[in-house]
Amino acid sequence: MGLKVTLTSGKVLSVVPVSGQAPEEALEQTLKRQGFPPRGKGGGAILRPHPQGAVLLPALGGHPPRAPPPGGDPTVSESPIEWLYDFQQQRSGVSWNPIQGCTRVHEGCRHCYAWELHTRRHQAYQNGARLPEQYRLPFHAVRPLPERLHQPRTWRAPRRVFVNSMSDLFHEQVEAGYIRQVFRAMAEAPQHTFLVLTKRYARMLEVIAPLAPLPHVWLGVSVVNQPTADQALPPVREARRRGWHTWVSYEPALGPVDWQPWLPHIEWLVAGGESGPQARPMHPAWALAARDACQQAGLPFFFKQWGEWLPAAELKPSEKLGKPTLYLSLEGARSDTRHDPAVPMVRVGRKRAGRALEGRLHQAYPITQGGSHGY
Repeated sequence: MGLKVTLTSGKVLSVVPVSGQAPEEALEQTLKRQGFPPRGKGGGAILRPHPQGAVLLPALGGHPPRAPPPGGDPTVSESPIEWLYDFQQQRSGVSWNPIQGCTRVHEGCRHCYAWELHTRRHQAYQNGARLPEQYRLPFHAVRPLPERLHQPRTWRAPRRVFVNSMSDLFHEQVEAGYIRQVFRAMAEAPQHTFLVLTKRYARMLEVIAPLAPLPHVWLGVSVVNQPTADQALPPVREARRRGWHTWVSYEPALGPVDWQPWLPHIEWLVAGGESGPQARPMHPAWALAARDACQQAGLPFFFKQWGEWLPAAELKPSEKLGKPTLYLSLEGARSDTRHDPAVPMVRVGRKRAGRALEGRLHQAYPITQGGSHGY
């Protein structure tokens, strides 16, 4: 299946992967033949959506380029998260963490990247490494960081801001009064789009009860399977009824979800598989069901990644040799033994697995209040 992409110069390139080749790999080869440097190294070919094809991120494997933090502040990080990238401004989003620490709340937290990253750095801090003071305490020590509340006001250029990428804004150990201070800080920076993501669904609804909706703040919930989706839907439905923008992150996708009850109450759906050393595979039917539900309802859908595993059908025979393989049922059961109708999944790594779903990339955004909208 061919793709068409547009360079910032306006030139249109046709990218045709050979059998078994990932679209990202085919794109890199096409750009190389055109004389462009690799993307993410000194700029490269920044891409815009083409009306007759898919949108491709300006970094190999779908990872946006990193840039210095706003104002040089070391406590603020430019984020590599794909759904934060601003295609119009060709700029990464920002992770803003006015709270430090978290605790596990459901199965999606089992291999939490934030927990693992902070724990490594906390151990290094304890052993004398010169790291920021935030790593002095273990990750389960949840605490507010009020000295960071002013930061969004200091960023002049509109940005997409991921609120608490290393915590949960609605954690039960954070006082409601402080959470409302975070909302006040967001209200004072209307040039940005703030994306909140929580696994504490009921607490979210409780804390926002006295607050007026902010048009540039999007309340998101993280779900991984049908049980978590069933818990999250009532608070999301009520938040939307009260006028808040709502969205859902289905990542890591660990089981099937019926999206039909969600469609009237959300404005965006992001889906993706799990990455990391202990990543669990995502059944292709789960991702396709989310995509199809969004298409039928006219909702923007963003497929972030396959994660570490890719369906064997997407690979050349030579790519499967020596790679860990397991068989995944539609319900999420994993087995080392072939059985029908389980799908064989091969661990190829996040870069090779890529972000293409049925041969194309899906990275639609809703139109947002702060910053420029996505596509």
